[in-house]
Formats: sequence, C-alpha cells, structure tokens
Amino acid sequence: MSFKSIVGALRAVQNKFDPDSIERQHAGLEHLSRLAFPRNEATARYHDSLLFLAAHPHDRDLERRVGAELARLERFLKARRRERPVAAWEDRGMAYVDIVTRFSHDATRWMLGHPHATVALDSFDQPKAGLNDILKLTLPSLERGETTADCSNDELMDALKVPPARRLPFLVQELSRHDGDPLLKDHLYDSLDVFLSIRPTNGRFSKARNRLPMTRGTVHQKDIVKRFDVSGLIDMPLPPPRAMSQAERDEAILVLKNTMALSIRETDPCTYLEPGSLRIVDLEGGLSCAVFGMTPDRQLPLESYVGFTLFKNGLPVAYGGSWIFGPGLPSA
Repeated sequence: MSFKSIVGALRAVQNKFDPDSIERQHAGLEHLSRLAFPRNEATARYHDSLLFLAAHPHDRDLERRVGAELARLERFLKARRRERPVAAWEDRGMAYVDIVTRFSHDATRWMLGHPHATVALDSFDQPKAGLNDILKLTLPSLERGETTADCSNDELMDALKVPPARRLPFLVQELSRHDGDPLLKDHLYDSLDVFLSIRPTNGRFSKARNRLPMTRGTVHQKDIVKRFDVSGLIDMPLPPPRAMSQAERDEAILVLKNTMALSIRETDPCTYLEPGSLRIVDLEGGLSCAVFGMTPDRQLPLESYVGFTLFKNGLPVAYGGSWIFGPGLPSA
C-alpha cells in the first residue's frame, strides 16, 4: 500500500473510538512510521491527522506513537527547508514551512519580534494607495521630497536607502508614528495591502508544538460524547482560573498569538490582547479555555468584545469571540 492510501485509511478512523478503529489507528501509525514522507499533499494530510490524534489520543501508546511521528516529520521538514517549496504544504502550520499572508499593522509589528520566526516584506498586492502618499505623512521634512518624484514603491525605498531586508520594519516603524490615532494608522497601513513572508526558524513555530502547558496529564479519549445535559453543563460552577506567574502568562500569550498566525487568521481580541485580562480555566476531559479582552484604546465604545481559545490536551482546537451588551442601553 502507498503512503497516500494508508493516510486515507487512517483518516477514515481517526475520529472513531471503537476497538476495531483503535486497532486500525495503531496499525496505520506503525506502517507509516516505516515509510518516507513524500513531497506532496499526502504528507500534509498526515500532518493534520497527527494533530487530531495528538489532541484526542485513545491511550498512552497511541499518544507516544503520534508524538514520535510529529517529531520525525519536523526533522524531515527542517532538513528540506532550503529545497523548492511544496505548494500542498502551504498554509497548514507545518514546521519550517514558510507562510505568505497579510496581517494588520499591530500583528505585523508583533511578528517582527517573534522569537521563532523571521518576517520580511513579500509584496504590495493590490494597494489602494501608493507608498508616496503614505510616507509623505510620516517622513521627516528632509526626506519628504523623495515622495514627490512619482517613484514606484521599490524605487522610493531605493531612494530612501532602505535595503530589502529592512523594508518591512521600516514601514511598520513609519506607521507607528500614528499609534496615537489607531484608526488612521490602520487605514494607512491597510491601504498598502502589504503581504508578509514568514519563515520559521524554530520548530516551536508550528501547529504541532504550539501548545498550552497542561496542569494535569493527557486525558485519553475513550469515546465521543454525543448526548449530555446541556442545561446542567451550563449551570455547572466553573473552577477558579489557572494561577500563572508572569513567565507562564507570557508563554500562554505567545501560544494564543501563534494560534492565529499559524492559522493565517486574525481577531481583534488576540491582536490587541490586554495581558492582565487573560484568564485560563481548566475544564474536564482535557479541555482548557482561555478568555481575554482588549487594550482600552481598541475596545468598542458601547459593548464589550472578548476573545476565547479552546484547547484540548494543550492543542488549540477552536477560537472565537463574544459581544456582551448586558441589559442594553436605557430607553430615552
């Protein structure tokens, strides 16, 4: 059987927990562990299956096998990161696979300081404004004249002596002059339609290793709970939030922001996360939920908007937001 067909057989049973399906999961992982990874879609699909099994392992042996395969895949990807990119691996959050995407100014600024990835300017895709129009609002008066020569974006960067490797930090720094007026800053930056090239430099910047530390051991999945008392669950008192040191809080925020970056997504509560607002509640079944709000300058004027990320055995499995309006505005 080919690598592709075995991966297909594994995916057919990965979310089933009857004895036969569990036996097939073990057999599939055992067989695949002896095969080389192909440079095609099958490896990406296997990666996705390993992530699901890592979050929902049936037993300790399966957990061990999945961890070993994820580590083997990371070594494979690291050894080939200088080879021609494989299109089927893009946008999957795989270790050492470059990402090309677009983020807001603040999210880009955060990515520029990332400890496990480098970020560079990839392109201006479909800008609504030229760089001349934007930089004439930010450059010192001695350099502002360069924006009147009708240069292209690249020609203007050349005239300003900004080397290619420094162009993204330069743009972010110039637009940071408008931090005091975030709506204007966002409008100017978004008008440039900047696309980033993100290059992982460490295996930690990957979906496989971007995990929230567990306060308890891995919870093994014995079945899928399809019927339960919804009202009883909602009325169940929550445990107190997880106690965290500053270092643990910083690590949790890194995981939360990585979750968005690796999924090529962005939400306001995560981008503008207020560190002091973060609460993590450890629930039953290996679930943990992180809830967080935004810095005051990014909050909505009339209602609260909070974000959340749900984790299963430390791996992010869902994210979203909630708009909380309370009883509503008083009538006139």
